[in-house]
Amino acid sequence: MITSKHLTFLIQGPVTVINDVSSVDALITDIHNHYPEAKCIISTWEGMGSNIRGADLIIESEDPGGFKNNKCYLNVNRQIISTRVAIPHVVSEYCVKIRSDLRIKNNNILSSLLNKESFVRKSPVLMSDWIICLNFTTYNINIVSKPLCFNDWLYIGKTEDINKLFSIPLYPEGFFEFYENTPNQYGDITQQKYNAEQWIIFQSYYQKIESNSLVFEHGFDDNDGIVQFHNLILANDFIVLNKNQIGVYSTKYKIYNFGMSRMMTYKDWLKNYFSYVKDTPKPLLYYMPDIERLYYSIISNNKLRKIVKYIRGSIA
Repeated sequence: MITSKHLTFLIQGPVTVINDVSSVDALITDIHNHYPEAKCIISTWEGMGSNIRGADLIIESEDPGGFKNNKCYLNVNRQIISTRVAIPHVVSEYCVKIRSDLRIKNNNILSSLLNKESFVRKSPVLMSDWIICLNFTTYNINIVSKPLCFNDWLYIGKTEDINKLFSIPLYPEGFFEFYENTPNQYGDITQQKYNAEQWIIFQSYYQKIESNSLVFEHGFDDNDGIVQFHNLILANDFIVLNKNQIGVYSTKYKIYNFGMSRMMTYKDWLKNYFSYVKDTPKPLLYYMPDIERLYYSIISNNKLRKIVKYIRGSIA
Protein backbone atom coordinates (compact mmCIF):
# COMPACT_ATOMS: atom_id res chain seq x y z
CA MET A 1 0.00 0.00 0.00
CA ILE A 2 1.27 3.46 -0.90
CA THR A 3 1.52 5.85 2.05
CA SER A 4 3.07 9.28 2.51
CA LYS A 5 6.42 7.71 3.46
CA HIS A 6 6.73 6.59 -0.16
CA LEU A 7 6.53 10.20 -1.43
CA THR A 8 9.00 13.01 -1.94
CA PHE A 9 7.65 16.41 -2.90
CA LEU A 10 10.04 18.20 -5.22
CA ILE A 11 9.00 21.85 -5.01
CA GLN A 12 10.42 23.62 -8.04
CA GLY A 13 10.45 27.31 -8.87
CA PRO A 14 11.11 30.80 -7.49
CA VAL A 15 10.76 31.66 -3.81
CA THR A 16 9.98 35.14 -2.52
CA VAL A 17 10.30 36.40 1.05
CA ILE A 18 7.92 38.91 2.64
CA ASN A 19 8.41 39.92 6.29
CA ASP A 20 10.88 37.04 6.76
CA VAL A 21 8.29 34.50 5.59
CA SER A 22 9.02 32.55 2.40
CA SER A 23 6.36 32.04 -0.25
CA VAL A 24 6.70 28.23 -0.02
CA ASP A 25 6.25 27.94 3.75
CA ALA A 26 2.49 27.47 3.36
CA LEU A 27 2.98 24.71 0.76
CA ILE A 28 5.50 22.94 2.99
CA THR A 29 3.01 23.16 5.87
CA ASP A 30 0.32 21.67 3.61
CA ILE A 31 2.63 18.75 2.83
CA HIS A 32 3.44 18.12 6.49
CA ASN A 33 -0.26 18.27 7.41
CA HIS A 34 -1.58 15.96 4.68
CA TYR A 35 1.48 13.78 3.99
CA PRO A 36 3.26 13.68 7.37
CA GLU A 37 5.89 11.08 6.43
CA ALA A 38 6.77 12.56 3.04
CA LYS A 39 10.09 14.24 2.32
CA CYS A 40 10.22 17.78 0.98
CA ILE A 41 12.92 19.13 -1.35
CA ILE A 42 13.06 22.73 -2.55
CA SER A 43 14.86 23.47 -5.82
CA THR A 44 15.13 27.19 -6.49
CA TRP A 45 17.62 29.87 -7.56
CA GLU A 46 20.68 31.33 -5.90
CA GLY A 47 19.76 33.68 -3.08
CA MET A 48 16.18 32.42 -2.78
CA GLY A 49 16.72 29.59 -0.28
CA SER A 50 16.93 31.64 2.90
CA ASN A 51 14.02 31.86 5.34
CA ILE A 52 12.49 28.58 4.10
CA ARG A 53 11.16 26.55 7.02
CA GLY A 54 10.39 22.83 7.19
CA ALA A 55 12.17 21.53 4.08
CA ASP A 56 14.36 18.44 4.24
CA LEU A 57 16.71 19.80 1.59
CA ILE A 58 17.13 23.15 -0.16
CA ILE A 59 18.97 23.29 -3.48
CA GLU A 60 19.97 26.59 -5.07
CA SER A 61 21.07 26.72 -8.71
CA GLU A 62 22.23 29.48 -11.00
CA ASP A 63 19.17 30.94 -12.71
CA PRO A 64 19.37 30.29 -16.48
CA GLY A 65 16.72 32.92 -17.09
CA GLY A 66 13.67 32.62 -19.28
CA PHE A 67 12.56 33.79 -22.69
CA LYS A 68 10.37 36.88 -22.81
CA ASN A 69 8.99 39.38 -25.28
CA ASN A 70 6.03 41.75 -25.41
CA LYS A 71 3.57 38.91 -26.04
CA CYS A 72 4.61 35.95 -23.90
CA TYR A 73 7.28 34.33 -21.77
CA LEU A 74 8.67 30.83 -21.43
CA ASN A 75 10.39 29.39 -18.35
CA VAL A 76 10.78 25.79 -19.47
CA ASN A 77 14.59 25.79 -19.12
CA ARG A 78 14.22 26.95 -15.54
CA GLN A 79 11.87 24.05 -14.92
CA ILE A 80 14.16 21.51 -16.59
CA ILE A 81 17.27 22.62 -14.70
CA SER A 82 15.68 23.02 -11.27
CA THR A 83 14.00 19.60 -11.53
CA ARG A 84 16.99 17.81 -13.04
CA VAL A 85 19.43 18.89 -10.30
CA ALA A 86 17.01 17.81 -7.55
CA ILE A 87 15.92 14.39 -8.86
CA PRO A 88 19.16 12.60 -7.78
CA HIS A 89 18.32 13.57 -4.18
CA VAL A 90 14.91 11.85 -4.31
CA VAL A 91 15.28 8.38 -2.80
CA SER A 92 11.61 7.53 -2.35
CA GLU A 93 9.71 5.33 -4.79
CA TYR A 94 7.38 8.13 -5.85
CA CYS A 95 8.05 11.77 -6.62
CA VAL A 96 5.59 14.67 -6.76
CA LYS A 97 7.14 17.40 -8.91
CA ILE A 98 5.13 20.50 -8.03
CA ARG A 99 5.28 24.23 -8.75
CA SER A 100 6.25 26.48 -5.86
CA ASP A 101 3.07 28.57 -6.23
CA LEU A 102 0.61 25.69 -5.73
CA ARG A 103 -1.12 24.70 -2.50
CA ILE A 104 -2.39 21.32 -1.29
CA LYS A 105 -5.75 20.97 0.46
CA ASN A 106 -6.04 17.24 1.23
CA ASN A 107 -4.35 13.85 0.74
CA ASN A 108 -5.98 13.04 -2.61
CA ILE A 109 -2.60 12.40 -4.18
CA LEU A 110 -2.47 9.14 -2.25
CA SER A 111 -5.94 8.10 -3.39
CA SER A 112 -5.01 9.05 -6.96
CA LEU A 113 -1.96 6.79 -6.77
CA LEU A 114 -4.07 3.96 -5.37
CA ASN A 115 -6.81 4.44 -7.99
CA LYS A 116 -4.35 4.19 -10.86
CA GLU A 117 -4.02 0.50 -10.11
CA SER A 118 -7.54 -0.02 -11.48
CA PHE A 119 -6.34 0.95 -14.97
CA VAL A 120 -4.51 -1.66 -17.01
CA ARG A 121 -1.57 -0.41 -19.05
CA LYS A 122 -2.11 -2.42 -22.19
CA SER A 123 0.80 -1.06 -24.22
CA PRO A 124 3.21 0.99 -22.05
CA VAL A 125 5.28 3.28 -24.25
CA LEU A 126 8.11 4.60 -22.06
CA MET A 127 7.14 4.95 -18.42
CA SER A 128 7.39 2.14 -15.86
CA ASP A 129 4.05 3.19 -14.34
CA TRP A 130 1.33 5.81 -14.74
CA ILE A 131 2.23 9.48 -14.41
CA ILE A 132 -0.61 11.67 -13.13
CA CYS A 133 -0.94 15.28 -14.30
CA LEU A 134 -3.47 18.11 -14.12
CA ASN A 135 -5.86 19.04 -16.89
CA PHE A 136 -4.94 22.76 -16.84
CA THR A 137 -3.33 23.41 -20.26
CA THR A 138 -3.90 19.75 -21.22
CA TYR A 139 -5.77 20.36 -24.45
CA ASN A 140 -8.49 18.15 -25.82
CA ILE A 141 -7.02 17.77 -29.30
CA ASN A 142 -10.49 17.22 -30.76
CA ILE A 143 -11.16 20.86 -29.84
CA VAL A 144 -7.73 22.45 -30.30
CA SER A 145 -5.04 20.61 -32.25
CA LYS A 146 -2.20 21.00 -29.77
CA PRO A 147 -0.76 17.47 -29.33
CA LEU A 148 1.51 16.32 -26.48
CA CYS A 149 0.49 19.25 -24.29
CA PHE A 150 0.12 17.64 -20.85
CA ASN A 151 0.10 20.14 -17.98
CA ASP A 152 3.51 20.52 -16.32
CA TRP A 153 2.52 22.18 -13.05
CA LEU A 154 2.51 18.86 -11.26
CA TYR A 155 3.69 15.37 -12.17
CA ILE A 156 3.02 12.46 -9.83
CA GLY A 157 4.76 9.19 -10.56
CA LYS A 158 7.63 6.82 -9.98
CA THR A 159 10.82 8.77 -9.36
CA GLU A 160 12.54 6.99 -12.24
CA ASP A 161 9.78 8.17 -14.59
CA ILE A 162 9.90 11.79 -13.44
CA ASN A 163 13.63 11.58 -14.12
CA LYS A 164 12.90 10.41 -17.68
CA LEU A 165 10.69 13.45 -18.27
CA PHE A 166 13.47 15.88 -17.39
CA SER A 167 16.53 14.14 -18.83
CA ILE A 168 16.10 16.22 -21.96
CA PRO A 169 17.88 19.02 -23.85
CA LEU A 170 17.21 22.63 -22.99
CA TYR A 171 14.79 24.61 -25.15
CA PRO A 172 16.60 26.39 -28.02
CA GLU A 173 16.25 30.16 -27.98
CA GLY A 174 15.49 30.19 -31.70
CA PHE A 175 12.29 28.19 -31.15
CA PHE A 176 10.85 30.97 -28.99
CA GLU A 177 10.32 33.35 -31.92
CA PHE A 178 9.08 30.67 -34.33
CA TYR A 179 5.74 32.38 -35.03
CA GLU A 180 7.17 35.89 -35.30
CA ASN A 181 6.53 35.93 -39.03
CA THR A 182 4.32 32.83 -39.19
CA PRO A 183 0.99 33.41 -37.35
CA ASN A 184 -0.58 30.15 -36.26
CA GLN A 185 -4.01 29.11 -37.40
CA TYR A 186 -5.67 29.41 -33.98
CA GLY A 187 -4.79 33.02 -33.30
CA ASP A 188 -2.74 31.88 -30.31
CA ILE A 189 -0.84 34.81 -28.81
CA THR A 190 2.28 32.75 -28.16
CA GLN A 191 5.15 32.77 -30.63
CA GLN A 192 6.85 29.55 -29.51
CA LYS A 193 7.46 26.63 -31.81
CA TYR A 194 6.43 24.37 -28.90
CA ASN A 195 5.12 25.37 -25.50
CA ALA A 196 6.80 24.13 -22.33
CA GLU A 197 4.53 21.13 -21.87
CA GLN A 198 5.00 19.95 -25.44
CA TRP A 199 8.78 20.32 -25.29
CA ILE A 200 9.00 18.19 -22.13
CA ILE A 201 6.77 15.39 -23.45
CA PHE A 202 8.06 15.32 -27.02
CA GLN A 203 11.73 15.43 -26.05
CA SER A 204 11.46 12.88 -23.24
CA TYR A 205 9.94 10.35 -25.62
CA TYR A 206 11.93 11.31 -28.70
CA GLN A 207 15.23 10.96 -26.84
CA LYS A 208 14.49 7.54 -25.37
CA ILE A 209 12.49 5.45 -27.82
CA GLU A 210 12.78 4.50 -31.46
CA SER A 211 10.78 7.49 -32.62
CA ASN A 212 12.92 8.91 -35.40
CA SER A 213 9.96 8.55 -37.73
CA LEU A 214 7.82 10.68 -35.41
CA VAL A 215 7.17 14.02 -37.12
CA PHE A 216 6.19 16.98 -34.95
CA GLU A 217 7.17 20.14 -36.80
CA HIS A 218 5.54 22.64 -34.43
CA GLY A 219 3.04 22.89 -31.60
CA PHE A 220 -0.03 22.85 -33.85
CA ASP A 221 1.17 20.01 -36.06
CA ASP A 222 -1.70 17.51 -35.99
CA ASN A 223 -0.52 14.98 -38.54
CA ASP A 224 -2.02 11.50 -38.13
CA GLY A 225 1.17 10.02 -36.69
CA ILE A 226 1.55 12.54 -33.86
CA VAL A 227 -2.17 12.43 -33.01
CA GLN A 228 -2.04 8.63 -32.74
CA PHE A 229 1.09 8.88 -30.60
CA HIS A 230 -0.58 11.50 -28.38
CA ASN A 231 -3.59 9.23 -27.79
CA LEU A 232 -1.37 6.18 -27.27
CA ILE A 233 0.69 7.66 -24.44
CA LEU A 234 -2.45 9.18 -22.89
CA ALA A 235 -3.95 5.68 -22.77
CA ASN A 236 -0.84 3.98 -21.41
CA ASP A 237 1.52 6.38 -19.63
CA PHE A 238 -0.50 9.40 -18.39
CA ILE A 239 -3.65 9.89 -16.35
CA VAL A 240 -5.26 13.34 -16.52
CA LEU A 241 -7.16 14.53 -13.43
CA ASN A 242 -8.65 17.86 -12.38
CA LYS A 243 -7.53 19.97 -9.44
CA ASN A 244 -10.21 18.63 -7.10
CA GLN A 245 -9.35 15.02 -7.85
CA ILE A 246 -5.71 15.71 -6.98
CA GLY A 247 -6.45 18.19 -4.19
CA VAL A 248 -4.40 21.20 -5.28
CA TYR A 249 -5.00 24.80 -6.24
CA SER A 250 -2.97 27.72 -7.56
CA THR A 251 -2.18 30.86 -5.61
CA LYS A 252 -1.36 32.64 -8.88
CA TYR A 253 -4.09 31.68 -11.35
CA LYS A 254 -7.86 31.20 -11.32
CA ILE A 255 -9.37 28.27 -13.18
CA TYR A 256 -11.18 30.56 -15.63
CA ASN A 257 -7.82 32.00 -16.80
CA PHE A 258 -7.24 28.92 -18.92
CA GLY A 259 -10.10 28.65 -21.38
CA MET A 260 -11.04 25.38 -19.73
CA SER A 261 -13.66 24.64 -22.37
CA ARG A 262 -10.71 23.63 -24.59
CA MET A 263 -9.06 21.36 -22.03
CA MET A 264 -9.49 17.67 -21.27
CA THR A 265 -11.97 16.46 -18.72
CA TYR A 266 -11.61 13.24 -16.78
CA LYS A 267 -14.30 11.72 -18.97
CA ASP A 268 -12.32 12.73 -22.06
CA TRP A 269 -9.39 10.78 -20.65
CA LEU A 270 -11.61 7.79 -19.86
CA LYS A 271 -13.01 7.73 -23.40
CA ASN A 272 -9.53 7.71 -24.91
CA TYR A 273 -8.33 5.06 -22.44
CA PHE A 274 -11.21 2.68 -23.12
CA SER A 275 -10.74 3.08 -26.87
CA TYR A 276 -7.49 1.16 -26.32
CA VAL A 277 -8.67 -1.16 -23.53
CA LYS A 278 -11.96 -2.31 -24.98
CA ASP A 279 -12.31 -5.58 -23.07
CA THR A 280 -12.33 -3.93 -19.61
CA PRO A 281 -15.56 -3.07 -17.73
CA LYS A 282 -16.26 0.65 -17.81
CA PRO A 283 -17.14 2.71 -14.70
CA LEU A 284 -20.56 4.35 -14.39
CA LEU A 285 -19.00 7.77 -15.04
CA TYR A 286 -18.15 6.67 -18.57
CA TYR A 287 -21.88 6.48 -19.42
CA MET A 288 -22.94 9.67 -17.64
CA PRO A 289 -23.12 13.21 -19.08
CA ASP A 290 -19.85 15.10 -18.85
CA ILE A 291 -20.75 17.57 -16.08
CA GLU A 292 -17.15 18.71 -15.88
CA ARG A 293 -17.29 19.75 -19.54
CA LEU A 294 -20.51 21.70 -18.89
CA TYR A 295 -18.89 23.46 -15.94
CA TYR A 296 -15.87 24.44 -18.02
CA SER A 297 -18.11 25.77 -20.76
CA ILE A 298 -19.87 28.00 -18.23
CA ILE A 299 -16.75 29.41 -16.57
CA SER A 300 -15.15 30.02 -19.97
CA ASN A 301 -18.07 32.27 -20.92
CA ASN A 302 -17.82 35.70 -19.26
CA LYS A 303 -21.56 36.36 -19.25
CA LEU A 304 -22.49 32.93 -17.89
CA ARG A 305 -19.76 33.17 -15.26
CA LYS A 306 -21.18 36.48 -14.01
CA ILE A 307 -24.68 34.98 -13.83
CA VAL A 308 -23.46 31.99 -11.79
CA LYS A 309 -21.50 34.33 -9.51
CA TYR A 310 -24.63 36.45 -9.00
CA ILE A 311 -26.79 33.42 -8.21
CA ARG A 312 -24.22 32.15 -5.69
CA GLY A 313 -24.16 35.57 -4.03
CA SER A 314 -27.96 35.71 -3.87
CA ILE A 315 -28.17 32.24 -2.29
CA ALA A 316 -25.49 33.06 0.26
